[in-house]
Amino acid sequence: MALSRAQGVLDELKALFGPRALLSRAAKEVYRYDAILVGPEPLAVVLPESREEVAALVRLARRHGVVLVPRGAGSGLSGGAVPEEGSIVVAFTRMTRLEVDPHTQTAWAEPGVTTARVSEAALPLNPRTQSTLLPTGSTMMPCGPKACWVWAGVTST
Repeated sequence: MALSRAQGVLDELKALFGPRALLSRAAKEVYRYDAILVGPEPLAVVLPESREEVAALVRLARRHGVVLVPRGAGSGLSGGAVPEEGSIVVAFTRMTRLEVDPHTQTAWAEPGVTTARVSEAALPLNPRTQSTLLPTGSTMMPCGPKACWVWAGVTST
């Protein structure tokens, strides 16, 4: 990316996100890689807090032809969170809204919500088996309470 074009993107990011646009080499360092510890320096790292901010970032990236790399906790081993050089890392760790509906036994979670937090929020749905029930067993076999974790499109057991 040409230096002047890159500077225009950085200026827009500063205007949109203020201090949540990480632009210095030091601030971006830990976002270069996931658990594999290898990766190039991104152009920037952005820490959005809402869907509206993500939408604004997508529009900016599209307008400038910049690749966006989504990132959760960066704990993966497959390189999925490793940016391309000149890309913008979108770190979702500040998007942590969670709603659990005990009546429909569903959860709505933003991308920064940890699996542990969802599990803790769902605990009141079935405290009896929570300490021993594993999602794999309850979805692979027709067992477990309806309040168990559901994966891979399974909606009931």
